[in-house]
Amino acid sequence: MNNLAKRTVVGVPGAAFMVWLIFFNEYTFAFLFFLITVLSLHEFYKRSTNEQIQPQRWTGLAAGILVFIIFLSFKYSLNLDPYLLSLILIPILFSIFILELYRRKDQPFTNIAFTFLGIIYIPVTMGMAALIAWSGGEFHPSNMFGYFFILWAHDIGAYFAGRWWGKHKLFERISPKKTWEGTAGGVVFSFIVAHFISIYCPGLSRTEWLSITVIILITSTLGDLVESMFKRSISIKDSGTILPGHGGMLDRFDGLFISAPFVIVFLEFVHRWN
Repeated sequence: MNNLAKRTVVGVPGAAFMVWLIFFNEYTFAFLFFLITVLSLHEFYKRSTNEQIQPQRWTGLAAGILVFIIFLSFKYSLNLDPYLLSLILIPILFSIFILELYRRKDQPFTNIAFTFLGIIYIPVTMGMAALIAWSGGEFHPSNMFGYFFILWAHDIGAYFAGRWWGKHKLFERISPKKTWEGTAGGVVFSFIVAHFISIYCPGLSRTEWLSITVIILITSTLGDLVESMFKRSISIKDSGTILPGHGGMLDRFDGLFISAPFVIVFLEFVHRWN
């Protein structure tokens, strides 16, 4: 089975399952994002561990899970006090410095840095991504549905345009396979999808959807490059093998990790001023 077939066999059912979890109710939605957070953070620590880098995997996972729960506590009626959770989080974060004293590793501050990097790069961004569904004050799963489909449209358009017409390298030093033609294909397909999303997902206005599309086009491309830079810095090809044809969780959601914070900040500013 070639790579395209693997991507299709895994991607289509996976996307359908994600859409079902998004729309079923608030708790399946939260479970989906919690699962992506935990698997991605675990993969990040596993793949970044080598002879020179040894992050505190379990402490980082504990802190990352708590960070994600704090974000959700602002919207879910679970009687969870985000202030109290933050007070619990603070000693966990600072214990990372203390625990490193007793690990006797060669690069202690590199280990500390990678532990914190995983927390910032994944749980913080996933928590912010989850808040997109509550933009405007109420739970609108169609907001997240639209966000994901525009993000996927960008990836699909870039993949096929780059495969068929790609000649001019976009950022060869970081990602030799990405081309300007592929980027253009992602732009065109994203705006086509955004047009239909703006019609069938009324949680946000047409102007907001088109603005989100512009943000996604810029930041998800940079997010892909950031993840490529991460892999090159630790000398690996793929972040994992959990998704045949797609690589690992970081390979699949790299665009989300960088684009979601910009999208939610944009929406919060827009709704605060209106």
